Amino acid sequence: MQTISIEDLNFDQGAGLLIKHALQALAPGNRLGVHTASKQIAPHILAWCRNQGHSWHEATSESFEANGIVGSIEIGPTHKARWRAAKRAGSARATRDDDGIAAHPSTNWGLAARGALVEDSTPPFYFALSNKDIVWTTEAPKLYAQAIAAQWNPETAINWNLEFELPDEVEDAVVQIMTYLVENENAALMVPARFLSQIHPHFREVVQLLALQIGDEARHVEVFTRRMLLRGKLPGLSTAGGQASLKTLLETPSFETALFLL
Repeated sequence: MQTISIEDLNFDQGAGLLIKHALQALAPGNRLGVHTASKQIAPHILAWCRNQGHSWHEATSESFEANGIVGSIEIGPTHKARWRAAKRAGSARATRDDDGIAAHPSTNWGLAARGALVEDSTPPFYFALSNKDIVWTTEAPKLYAQAIAAQWNPETAINWNLEFELPDEVEDAVVQIMTYLVENENAALMVPARFLSQIHPHFREVVQLLALQIGDEARHVEVFTRRMLLRGKLPGLSTAGGQASLKTLLETPSFETALFLL
């Protein structure tokens, strides 16, 4: 019987990982003896074995005193077999020449990282936008990198403490413009947010790019709101016509149409 020493580690301090690593080299039906400096870990191993489909055989106190073996784990019949039908969720890398992107990623890839080994029993996920021809572009990784590099911080990019004076009627006009811009930026935020959760995570760069766009629009809302309230005035007017116009953007079923209209 192969054995492993976990010394005085608790199960949540690394002992569990050491045991899992040792079990990888054993076939179902074999046993792994566990050496430990503490018998208190046995109940934790027992619970873990039940969850994993293994059997735990606790050693007698005499054998524990004699050789330090607290017990042994018998590999269950489902060990490793559960992964025989597992498949990779596409390729972990995407390049311009060989993008490694699946044309129709499987529904049971779900939220897995691209390239991960996905267990066959993973429940299916429904993503309305899961067709490569519709969602993917080889430019997506580059566009995402550019978007990341273009991020800015409103707190440091704008001097909010700058002293200036405007006539009341001009300040009122600025407040009204900011009120209008906040309204429009809220629409600009909601449009990509509507589609974000519909895209299969396999197209991760597209999802990340859309998430950055949402973050950009949120930042715009923040900036326009801060300027609107900067001089202590109340927000301006929001018209029914303006709201009705923006409402059509949220109801448009096509992302490209909504983006064009926006």
